[in-house]
Amino acid sequence: MNINIVIERLRNRGIFRYFLYALAILIIIFFLIRNSIVQIIFQNRCSSIKNRYGLAISAQKIGFSGFQNIYVENLSAKAENRDTLFSINRAEAKLNFTDLVFLKVNPLEIWISNPKINLMGEKGNSNYNFLVGNHIDSLQIQHPSVDESNSHSNRQYTIYRLVKAIFGLTTAKYHVSNFVLNYLDSTYTTHISVPEFESNAKGFNTTIEVYENGEKYFVNLNGLADKKKSDITFKAIMVGEKKPLPLLNHKLGLSISFDTLSIRITAKELSRDNIHLEINSSVKSLDLFSQRLSDQTVKVKYGGCFIDIAINSEYYLIDSTSTIDLNGLKAKLYFEYIPSYERSFAIKIIEVFI
Repeated sequence: MNINIVIERLRNRGIFRYFLYALAILIIIFFLIRNSIVQIIFQNRCSSIKNRYGLAISAQKIGFSGFQNIYVENLSAKAENRDTLFSINRAEAKLNFTDLVFLKVNPLEIWISNPKINLMGEKGNSNYNFLVGNHIDSLQIQHPSVDESNSHSNRQYTIYRLVKAIFGLTTAKYHVSNFVLNYLDSTYTTHISVPEFESNAKGFNTTIEVYENGEKYFVNLNGLADKKKSDITFKAIMVGEKKPLPLLNHKLGLSISFDTLSIRITAKELSRDNIHLEINSSVKSLDLFSQRLSDQTVKVKYGGCFIDIAINSEYYLIDSTSTIDLNGLKAKLYFEYIPSYERSFAIKIIEVFI
C-alpha cells in the first residue's frame, strides 16, 4: 500500500492530532515531576554510596534550573562521626538533551560556588580513611562466589567509567569561585586555594595559592581541554623560587620540586571493551629527594616521557614504544599485566640510548 495513502488515512482519522496531544501531555507531566525524579535518583545514589563507603551525602535543594540545567544547593559529605569532608554552596551543570535523559556524566558547562575539601585527622582516624579502606562490592554481596573473570570485567568497567568521567568532566566549560583544600593533622597543615577558575574553548589560566606550614607560594596553571579530540593539556609553572609540592614529603617522604611541568593526555580509543591512552609529559629543572632512597638530591635539568597505555579484557599494557628521557638519557619501557586466573606480570627495559 502506498505510504502517502496510509498517512492520509491516519490524518483523516485524527490519529496524528491525538498523538500530538498525548506527547504534549507527557512533556507537561515530565516538567511537573522532573524535580521529584532527580531527587529520587540523587537519594538512591547517596544511599548506595553510604552503604558501600559509610559516607553520608546530603543537599538542601536539588532540581532543574531552566530546560537543560541541573543544580544542587548546600551539598555536603561526611563519614560517620567525622568532620565534614567536602561542601559546596551551589553547583549547576548544563547537559545536552540526550545526556540529560540517560543521566550521562558529560556536562557542557559547570558552575561551582565555594567548593571546600577538608582532609583532617591522623592515619586510621581521619575523615577520609574510608577512601583507602576495604569496601564490599554490591555484586559480591549478591553473588559471593563471583568468579575471577567477572571480577576482572567489573574492574575494567570501573576503570572505563572513571576515565570516561574524567574526560567528560574536564572537557566542560568551568566557572569556579573560591575553591579551597585544607589538610590538617597534629604535625602538619597545608591550605590550597584557587580564588577563581574559568575555562572555555580557548583554555584556562589560573593561579594556585599554597600555604604550607606557614610558608606561601604560587603556581600558575594553564591548559586546554578539547572535548571533540578527547585531549587534555595542562602546564604548571612555579612563580618565583621553586618549592616542593605540598603533602608529598609529609605523607610519602618524597620531596619533588620543578620550574615547569607539562602533561598531555589523549584518549585514542575510549569504549567499555577497549581503552587506549597516550600520555606525553615534560619537566624542567626537576629536583627529587627521598631519605629512604638517597642522602643526595637528584637533579634533572630536563626530562620527559611518552607512555602508550592499552586496557582491555585480556591485558593491561604499556607498549614498548613508551619512552622515558632524563637529561638526554632515554630508555624504552614495556609493561604487561594479564589478569587471568594465574596472574602474570612482565616488566622490561628494552633499550637505553642517548
